[in-house]
Amino acid sequence: MTPLSSSAATHQPYTFQAQWTEKNQHLQSSTGEKIKQFFLGFINNLCRRTVLPSSSLSNTQRQIAHENFHMFWHGKVSYPMQDLLRASYSPTSCTLTTPDGTELNATYFRHNEADETSDTVICFQPNAALSKMQAFQWLMKESLLKDKKTNFVIFDYRGCGESKGKAQSAKDLIQDADTVYQFVQNKLHVPPHKIHLYGWSLGGGISAELKALHPEHTGKYVNERSFKSLSKLCKTLTPSTKFNRLAVNLLKFFGWNIKANRRIDSWAGEKKIVYHPQDPVIKTAGLAQYLQGKDLARHKEIMNLQDSIPIPFGERINHHCHPLVAYVSPPLSPKKEIADFLF
Repeated sequence: MTPLSSSAATHQPYTFQAQWTEKNQHLQSSTGEKIKQFFLGFINNLCRRTVLPSSSLSNTQRQIAHENFHMFWHGKVSYPMQDLLRASYSPTSCTLTTPDGTELNATYFRHNEADETSDTVICFQPNAALSKMQAFQWLMKESLLKDKKTNFVIFDYRGCGESKGKAQSAKDLIQDADTVYQFVQNKLHVPPHKIHLYGWSLGGGISAELKALHPEHTGKYVNERSFKSLSKLCKTLTPSTKFNRLAVNLLKFFGWNIKANRRIDSWAGEKKIVYHPQDPVIKTAGLAQYLQGKDLARHKEIMNLQDSIPIPFGERINHHCHPLVAYVSPPLSPKKEIADFLF
């Protein structure tokens, strides 16, 4: 792949080695888990491709994402906001090594008027996206429009994009997330109250699991159109009771059951949980619905996209995949409400 142009990146690439700690040591694979993954690898591969389809994207698809990212940040300027983003941010490549030795690819966007310890948002990708597809670029735009000097980190889970390795269970994905958190906290020295998390879909589940690992984290948290747990989601998606039971058991047997509601009552810091009641993927398995049923006082933390009007990009609107920036709701659109919350 084409390397990033040195004329646009003003900072040297970062490298970082994450460590096993008391908080994450349970994420190490046991001998029994490794045996299952080895002898039943075909079935586990099916689980991985279902949970994380971005790990199965072709080399051509990955190359296109990389080249589009490179052209946006280092090619010809096509519109004013692109010029503003490039004048404000310097994307820096990062190689982050997980405690188990897997190299992850990440990009650190440091605002040119901020320092490393400034407020930093870690973005967690949905399951079919790569970080260089820039699903969260709108957040950077909104921070600039609010004249906030915020830094951002995007990354790919292992086996996705330019990250090495292969995820064998949810533990690996949570370990990846914790590696990025350690990088921001220990390498960039950002205090926990200035580290903010934003996860969409699968990224919402992984970021929620990360938040459960770090009770000291008091930064802001956005969970967009995500699930209470993958097993709950699986039950709503599978057509028959027998297949439903088989799918859920496989998820649990191979350790893929991400639980977004893990220790949710102990979460610190402000939260914004975004959902759409007509989401065709999440349906009734959303984290927002779980919170609504658990405690009516939590309603102030929940954003319902049904009150917004989506701008169509085709004949049909999928309220799970439709970009948040395409929802409008005068006088305050969802993206503006989230920007006001985060920045």
